[in-house]
Amino acid sequence: MICSICIPKYIPFLIVIGLISGFDSSARTHSPHSVKDILIRVRMPEPVNYLQVRGFDLRIYQEKKGEPKLMISRDRKSEWNFKCQNGKIQVRASRSDSNEKTFEWGDPIRIESPTGFLYYNGQAYRNELRIYSVGNSCEVVNHVDLEKYLDGLVNSEFSSQWNPASIAAQVVAARTYAYYQILEKRNNKSSYFDVDASIKDQVYHGSTREDFHSSRAVESTRGIVLTIGTDLHPIPIKAFYHSTCGGKTELPENVWGGSFPGLKRSVTCPFCLDSPRFGWRLDLFSREVSQAILEGFKKEGLQPGWPQNALEILQSGSLLNLRVLSRNSNERVSQLGMTWSLGNHFFQLPLSGVLLRNWIGSSRMRSTSFEVTSASIAEAKKWTFSGKGNGHGVGMCQWGVKVMGEKGYKMPAILKYYYPDAQLRKLW
Repeated sequence: MICSICIPKYIPFLIVIGLISGFDSSARTHSPHSVKDILIRVRMPEPVNYLQVRGFDLRIYQEKKGEPKLMISRDRKSEWNFKCQNGKIQVRASRSDSNEKTFEWGDPIRIESPTGFLYYNGQAYRNELRIYSVGNSCEVVNHVDLEKYLDGLVNSEFSSQWNPASIAAQVVAARTYAYYQILEKRNNKSSYFDVDASIKDQVYHGSTREDFHSSRAVESTRGIVLTIGTDLHPIPIKAFYHSTCGGKTELPENVWGGSFPGLKRSVTCPFCLDSPRFGWRLDLFSREVSQAILEGFKKEGLQPGWPQNALEILQSGSLLNLRVLSRNSNERVSQLGMTWSLGNHFFQLPLSGVLLRNWIGSSRMRSTSFEVTSASIAEAKKWTFSGKGNGHGVGMCQWGVKVMGEKGYKMPAILKYYYPDAQLRKLW
């Protein structure tokens, strides 16, 4: 998720001596990958019907049974248009090369440049782009070196002008999350990407936001990963993180319904009290809440405890009451109760706090740590959600990391605080 926090005063990124004090960076443990072959496959956030890619000395390949076949080679600047439909991709040159004919190939298509950069959607990407035809849309996947991916991620997920120890902790968490996804997705032979370039995984805008400070932060922690297991068989954890925990981090089973190795404890966090997103308020009228729940139901289907005529209730009924029924041990809302009327009948529909947040929108309802009250305005009912924290709350609190770094904590201590069950290891 994007963190909009930045330090108000510029902090020069000095050579990092003692940044990872207490951690032996020379000790390497076993990794199933060598340095040269750790590529991550990053899917762009939104599928598109039509796209353009430009660059110098482009090479365009069609992948056939895993073997690339060179189809187009240009030793100059060129721009190509791609349109996807029913598993096929139409390829044609831009206006400047209008004498070129239109090609139609099966997917995927691979695009490379010996200059190292490709330009898509106004942004520069390293290594290569692949295009897949999914229905009537194109999905674009950037195959990029893992460490270069992190270079581009720093200023999208946090800020390269934070305290060096804070940046290093953020980079290690991001690398760990990415490496976990690489190993997880490669076990699924049908998967053609490892992470999304959005808040679904980690926000990434190619190399556009790279700078000297982000590159130094990545290089200073190169190959360092949060793990469980042994030195011979290290296992990366899924190092979740979020903007502001609101005082205490959350367990993954309370958010996604399942546990993850190495994430067994929530921790009290006194470091994010000054976050601009520590407290929040959201006012919504009943029609807005009702519409969000209806749209969520259409996507997710019938929920536990809902009657078979739930769609009719949500479409034609009225939301009368919304209240918190239960909270988990971290004081986040686990279950809400809704009262709906339809004609002369009343219905009680339970709903989890996580689903309500997802359906209303995580950028609007910032967390599941909230109270809910109502008030009548004219002939409408308004619901007020008053909460604290920003994000799912699992793992590392970004604002807490920022403050810990400013207070003098080193990178290993910061990460040990938020991931107490994990161990730092240098895998490459």
